Amino acid sequence: MTYYDTSGTDITSPYVAYLFDIPAIISAWSSGPNNYGIYINRYLGFGFVWDDTNDGRGVMIYGGGYPQASPQAIATSNDKLHVVWHGTDASDTVNPYIRYSNSPDFVTWPAEPRKLVKGQNASITSDKNRKLSITYEDGGFIKRIESTDEFVTYQGPFVVGAGTKPATFYDQLFKTDFLVPPTLYQAAGAVKYYGVLIPNKKPVVTLTTSDNQVLTENVTLSVAGSATDEDVDNAVTVKYRINGGTIRNVAYGLSDGSTPLSFARELRYSGKRMYDGVVDITGVDLAEKTDHTLSVWAEDDKGGKSAEVTRKFRVTWNRPPTISGENGDLGIMETPPSVNYTVTEPEGSTFTVAEKINGQVIRSFPGVAGRQEAITIPHGMWLRLEPGVQHALTIEAVDDQGMTSTRTYTLTRFEDEIDFEIEEPWLTDAAAKRVLLTLDMTLPAGAILAAEACNNAFDTNPTWEDISFHARYGRGYMFLNTQKTAATWAVSIRVRIEKGTATEPITIKGFGGAFD
Repeated sequence: MTYYDTSGTDITSPYVAYLFDIPAIISAWSSGPNNYGIYINRYLGFGFVWDDTNDGRGVMIYGGGYPQASPQAIATSNDKLHVVWHGTDASDTVNPYIRYSNSPDFVTWPAEPRKLVKGQNASITSDKNRKLSITYEDGGFIKRIESTDEFVTYQGPFVVGAGTKPATFYDQLFKTDFLVPPTLYQAAGAVKYYGVLIPNKKPVVTLTTSDNQVLTENVTLSVAGSATDEDVDNAVTVKYRINGGTIRNVAYGLSDGSTPLSFARELRYSGKRMYDGVVDITGVDLAEKTDHTLSVWAEDDKGGKSAEVTRKFRVTWNRPPTISGENGDLGIMETPPSVNYTVTEPEGSTFTVAEKINGQVIRSFPGVAGRQEAITIPHGMWLRLEPGVQHALTIEAVDDQGMTSTRTYTLTRFEDEIDFEIEEPWLTDAAAKRVLLTLDMTLPAGAILAAEACNNAFDTNPTWEDISFHARYGRGYMFLNTQKTAATWAVSIRVRIEKGTATEPITIKGFGGAFD
């Protein structure tokens, strides 16, 4: 990394520090007389390349004509690199002083470091609030100075005890609180420890979610309770997971040491999965008749974790609505059937009912659980059903998740009589004198045809006249009626065909005619 190859030049006391997760090596350089300095060489990435300026020494932090030694560095939570070392200068060429400098980027450094106190072998650390502490040795004693403004001002020195070569604890995640930095140092015949830690207490979770719940479609599981942390200013995060799956956060807050951090999250069971909002948090179908586990705990930013609190629950897969009765054949019917039924929804979801004949909707409506309904075939649809063949009458119930139930009845329409009347009478300016009815039909022997016509169709009691013979043979009929009670004249026709003794099918394809 360094390649300054000259007799009498030394690069010593390398110390590794990190800023932005980038490593750097800080070292002391000497090429006496009167040529000394503190340098930092940072890693540039790209194929293990290090800064090669100044023959591999990197950027100069401090240079001068007097020896400098034992650099050490840390980064604080505001991403700033802080360096301490000891050295002499023109004002005191014998006694070394503790010196301090900092940089936000490895490259930018003050023109002159801060000259602090007489001493050597300094070790620097920081708490979570960026209060800096420098522990050093001076005249056979371990001493400490502290600063909250990067040693523009400082407190101390505080005497720790007799000894040399101090080393202070540095937690780069700043999760370990202390009043006095934990320090190891060399004493007479022993290595000693000095420091005051603030032990982190684990959070405690209280879960109000009830145990052994059974979840049906669209029912929620409330993850609710509170977390407490006795350590002031700890950042507390409440977390949960199901069946050991993906961990998700429920709540976050700063502790004041006493006030519980309340949390509540509604998890929804739908389609065999659990959802946190719109996120599928299980990723697989949850089995029925099996215990599933909800685990909830809290973690603080000092590495403390509460005990996991668990709750068991089971799920019932969504079931379709239930329609009363059984599928069956209603048989041969001469009149439209009417079948009573009720619909229930096991999960209490909303549902829609559709009644159909041969797939054609008769009616569709929002269902009411337990209410008696009746399915029948409207007269117009009934008349259009082909006699002698089987038809399907169905009831279909669909819940709001798309689960469907169907009840099906079959039936065969039987007819021994065909009758019809034109829907709207034909308006005339005067009384019609005659009428011609032409039937497109197959009328086997034994069948009975009855056809009637009137020329005062709007009367309360129209005068119907028998035109059966004329209709059978396609002949015109002369009206006998000359009276009306309604305001206008109108012609109407009605036809009835009875099976009688016929053994062959009767068919009507249509009719035509005229009047004058």
